[in-house]
Amino acid sequence: MDKPLVSLIVATYNQERYVRDTIQSALMQTYNPLEIIISDDCSTDSTAEIIRTEVDAYRSRGGEHKVVFNRNRCNLGIAQHWQVICGLANGELIVALGGDDISLPQRVSRIVEEWERNGRTALALYHGAVKINHMGKEVGELGEFYFTEGTLGAVAAYSKKIWEYFGPISEAGAVEDEVFGNRALIFSARQNIRENLLKYRIGVGVSSGMRDYRKKQIKVYKDYKLSSLCQTMRDLEKVRRAIGEDEYARLKRLFEERRIDNEMWLRLFSDNSFRDRLNAAKYLCQKANVKRKVLILLLLMPKVIGDAVFFCIGVVRRT
Repeated sequence: MDKPLVSLIVATYNQERYVRDTIQSALMQTYNPLEIIISDDCSTDSTAEIIRTEVDAYRSRGGEHKVVFNRNRCNLGIAQHWQVICGLANGELIVALGGDDISLPQRVSRIVEEWERNGRTALALYHGAVKINHMGKEVGELGEFYFTEGTLGAVAAYSKKIWEYFGPISEAGAVEDEVFGNRALIFSARQNIRENLLKYRIGVGVSSGMRDYRKKQIKVYKDYKLSSLCQTMRDLEKVRRAIGEDEYARLKRLFEERRIDNEMWLRLFSDNSFRDRLNAAKYLCQKANVKRKVLILLLLMPKVIGDAVFFCIGVVRRT
């Protein structure tokens, strides 16, 4: 079997401080054949200029990988930007790289090795990562959650069949990592690689902003998770006949339960009455681990106290 063409896609937006290291880590991948798709979502800082400089330098020294650079004329947001990128990608396997993360040189090679070992059946593959802060200092690893339920796009690769089976994402606000992870779950086609292949930056970009912790979580649950579940329910209907009625019914119950969980978290983070938030807390505590129970308790406290704690946690995480 011939080695598959892989598309390593780098999505960037206002990441001038980190994007040079990201691009260099993409260009240093040992796998071949590899096309590198770099797409900037109309950054307002110098991100695009840094990318052009790195790509031109790579081409001038005869780099072996094909590199495509796209810059959107206007900011599209996560979901639509992904649609543009995937339209440019030709690979059988698509590997994601955030604009502030760093891929180890063997990352793509190891993903392909594991994918081929299982007959290229996985629709989504996830691997481990070392967490780094804004200074590049290692501050731990991603936890076990990311090998069980997690759908973090930063450590993911997707088979292009995921688009052939389900089509594009049509739900406004839905994000690709949640949707693609659920699509793989529908077909029981998820594969985990228990190896750290990425340096995942925390405390900046999407993972930053503890000062506005509540506001951010409201956006995550409302605009991302719940919208993504709406997309997933439509995806489930598309393949109902293919997976059979029993599996369809099981998955529908599972995704409905997740929808309720997310709505309860949204209620808890929002400025609802104490009674309303208490009812949500009681529901969530039934299956929460110790760490989440502590979070629930903080969210039930007066906002000024809870937010002060969140701020202090954020300061510690950024140092």
